[in-house]
Amino acid sequence: MAKSLEKVFEDFCSFGAKGAAPLMDGAKFSKLCRDSRLLDKNLTATDVDIIFAKSKPKAERKMTFEHFKTALGLLGKKKYPGSPDSAGKIEEQLTKAAGPATHGATKAESGGIVGRMTDASKYTGSHKHRFDEEGKGRGLEGREPSAKGKGMVPGSVAGQTAYVSGYKHEGSYSPKSTASPKGKAKSSDIVDRLTDASKYTGSHKHRFDEEGKGRGLSGREPPAKGSGMSPGNMRSQAAYVSGYKHEGTYGKK
Repeated sequence: MAKSLEKVFEDFCSFGAKGAAPLMDGAKFSKLCRDSRLLDKNLTATDVDIIFAKSKPKAERKMTFEHFKTALGLLGKKKYPGSPDSAGKIEEQLTKAAGPATHGATKAESGGIVGRMTDASKYTGSHKHRFDEEGKGRGLEGREPSAKGKGMVPGSVAGQTAYVSGYKHEGSYSPKSTASPKGKAKSSDIVDRLTDASKYTGSHKHRFDEEGKGRGLSGREPPAKGSGMSPGNMRSQAAYVSGYKHEGTYGKK
């Protein structure tokens, strides 16, 4: 059923801006011509832009319905040159057209990859128990530890394990492991070794007592023969390690 010309004008004016005033800008005028299939070798997109500019006052950005009717006469002359009823033909095409169309809109896809990824009935492991039989999320309840045989046991993040349903070794692991990753030592182990005075050697060994406490200035005095240090070097310390067989054989200053 054909619509009135004024209805066509209002539909395109309000497209994308429901409730907008019945004023048409250049973009919507071009859209009207495209959607109504007016464009051809006689009436190009450039012609449409020129006609829009001629049909309204120069100071205005949008056209009224009266300006619109003027533009239809110019469109008819360009599209149907020499025809006595060119404007009538344009009006007929506009009133019989389907109206403003949506181009390039992305449609929601329910099948294919999206369908498989959103089908909760095919989920496994911890994900499976976060949805009910109807595929609705169970919220916090779906993150609670499940009964034996459901592929989840307490002890991991939010009560979930990484095991899938029916895993035969379920429950055989230690929930909280204190072992360091393979090939990496804990930082506390390194610090302990570096600060254990009982394992120091050479000049460092004699700066601490048996309890590991620093001996202060007394720890920097020349120790007895065979301790690995002798007078004559910087700060009364020797560069020899304990038990060095040539200790004391160097030239003293």
